Amino acid sequence: MTRNREAGDRKGDEGTMRKSILLCAALAVLMAAAPAGAYNVVVYQSVDEPSLALHPTSDSVIRGMIGTLLAGGWHPVNTNPADQLAAFTDGALMSATGLSGLLNDFPGSGNPANVVQYDLLAPVDVAEIRVFSGNHFDGRAYHTYTVEFSDNGGFTWSNPIYVQSHPSGYSNNNANPNLKRAVSVLSDPSGTLMAGVTNVRFSLYSTSNTQGWMWDPFDGVNPFTGVDDGFPAAFESPLILELEVIPVPEPGTLAVLGSALLGMGAMLRRRA
Repeated sequence: MTRNREAGDRKGDEGTMRKSILLCAALAVLMAAAPAGAYNVVVYQSVDEPSLALHPTSDSVIRGMIGTLLAGGWHPVNTNPADQLAAFTDGALMSATGLSGLLNDFPGSGNPANVVQYDLLAPVDVAEIRVFSGNHFDGRAYHTYTVEFSDNGGFTWSNPIYVQSHPSGYSNNNANPNLKRAVSVLSDPSGTLMAGVTNVRFSLYSTSNTQGWMWDPFDGVNPFTGVDDGFPAAFESPLILELEVIPVPEPGTLAVLGSALLGMGAMLRRRA
């Protein structure tokens, strides 16, 4: 890990970028697992920040909140509070220091590098969870996490949902420069991932070795996927640039959106 600010970002071929996004999306769906059932996971990646397909939104119900750190911590070079818990919800992605959300390395097999909880101001029906990560062409650009929900103030919790942004064995380094930014979008086919949520808890894991290879955080069988990826446990941790909890849109918002789409359709018909 270097303190140097990012430099030399390059634009990839647009067709290749689309293929990379679709490939990652398909693989991420397979990597997401939870006892409760099937979920949708789509991953977008890019070789620089401006070209990332999604950026943080003010719709997130945890925007600007400082979560409670329950376990783990930060890489020794990450000493600025603005690059720690505040970085998860500031909407800014990478800071000028290049250290936003840099988690602690070597948490041990099966242990998260960081566990953070958010207590919502009011119950929320959650539509999506979005997690942003990034760095250079290396393993710190990936992310692996579980998310749990409570609908009773943290008294009980849902089964954890496991998301690994890229399949184990995926390579991202100077020889295979695939991404510097990634965002995963976790949702449910019904449109509501979890209803009446009062608390959200993220467990954030190490993602790789020092050569840019994606590994899962378990040495042996991953209890969330039931698969041994054949690699040791990841020990190099990512930079988590943003965590987002996206609510189900209010009916009024959907009506406005529908009217806008109908209006656009009418305009297109008149122009045809």
